[in-house]
Amino acid sequence: MAGKGTKIFRDPIHGNIRIFPFELNIIGLKIFQRLRCLKQTPSVAYVFHSANHTRFEHSIGALHVSEMYARNLDIIDPEKELLRLCALLHDIGHGVFSHQYDVTVYREIYPEAEHGHDKHRMKIIREYLPEILLNTYDEAELERSIKLSGLGKYLTSSVDETIRTIMNKIAEILESEGEVFYNLIHGPFGCDRMDFIKRDSYFSGTCHYGGFPLDRFILFSSIRDDGNGNKILCYSSKILDDILLLLINRFQMFKNVYFHKTCRALDLMLQQILRYSMEPLNLVERTVNLEEFEKLNDNSLFYEILFCFQDSGELKEAHKLIDRILRRDLYKTVIDEAELPTQEQIKKYTASGFLKMLAENRKAALKKLYEKEEGDECPRLFIDTPYEIRMNPLQELLKSNIDIYDETEKIPKKYNEIERERSFKTLNVESFNIYRLYTLSDTEREKLISYARSIMKRKKPKIDTQI
Repeated sequence: MAGKGTKIFRDPIHGNIRIFPFELNIIGLKIFQRLRCLKQTPSVAYVFHSANHTRFEHSIGALHVSEMYARNLDIIDPEKELLRLCALLHDIGHGVFSHQYDVTVYREIYPEAEHGHDKHRMKIIREYLPEILLNTYDEAELERSIKLSGLGKYLTSSVDETIRTIMNKIAEILESEGEVFYNLIHGPFGCDRMDFIKRDSYFSGTCHYGGFPLDRFILFSSIRDDGNGNKILCYSSKILDDILLLLINRFQMFKNVYFHKTCRALDLMLQQILRYSMEPLNLVERTVNLEEFEKLNDNSLFYEILFCFQDSGELKEAHKLIDRILRRDLYKTVIDEAELPTQEQIKKYTASGFLKMLAENRKAALKKLYEKEEGDECPRLFIDTPYEIRMNPLQELLKSNIDIYDETEKIPKKYNEIERERSFKTLNVESFNIYRLYTLSDTEREKLISYARSIMKRKKPKIDTQI
């Protein structure tokens, strides 16, 4: 039975999800409702036809997983409610076409940020949410919601001050990488990843890639002392096999779904649409202005370009790309290769830098061979180097400051210690990297494919890795 002021959301992944009053206040805001119009995986639905779920459903699901963690770890209010709110708001900063906005528009706004949506999230939480909550609801309702949601500890004589305090605490958690609460949200087994793998695999029709036992990760999680007086998130040595299963599930989702060659063709086209429309549609300015940002979503941008555009250069190109997507006339693969860079190559270039260099070399060689043999200009080629997929549990856990709790010795240990002591060898593959070359259509692909095969038979281009 739902408590006073709460509602039950029915979810295909987790069943009934309880939502508390202050969370409902936030969910009712336009800045949150826009997540209904941001697909979780914008390109995947063109290959896996039922993958039309959104960031809205995922945010509700992540909130539910955070509640499961809080109950198992005996986290009580107000900290429990802060954790739930962090999960609810963790994707609030995503832009049009999700991660494609990060590498285009957000790259202009936050050039130093790896994930611009995380930076924008902080701006929304700290600056915008307090303002619009107070403008949307009367103070008495907000005060009541805060009390009923377990946040009464933060109430002062000023509701404005109370809400700003709560939002600052949420932002602090989401910025505290390596800390326990951060890892419960964004860690390798945090509620974000746990929900999106389950949800994306379900809606993509690949449920077998979401087969890891979520309940065991929750049940065998604990908060321990690291021996230096610091709290650390641990997972029991009893679930070592489950950890491997989750990493394999994640790997298969990236390899077969997110990085599917046709999905990535769509991603390239969506990136180009954003680049073509960025200046004529003032996307940078409209993103910085949060009142304008809440009007931007996947649907609105398509509509704006299709029906409101003027017949000008860049916007006309964006219009052509959308028209091609709607006809499912997508870019075609010419070269599709996986590569495992050596440690020397990673040290000098980084994995992604090395892959881009290799792809540029392949592109140049293909262009040169085609123009030499055909005596004509080479068709357009586009490079795609999806980001690195980490496969080694040690890489994942060390980066996140998460330990394995040895159930025999009753102490936290690093993953590699457990691995050595038990002769428990995991995956040898440290990362998985793909690079591809695309061209505009089947016609261009047919022109290029024989030359591409010839290029790929050659010895790999030599790239200097000396430091």
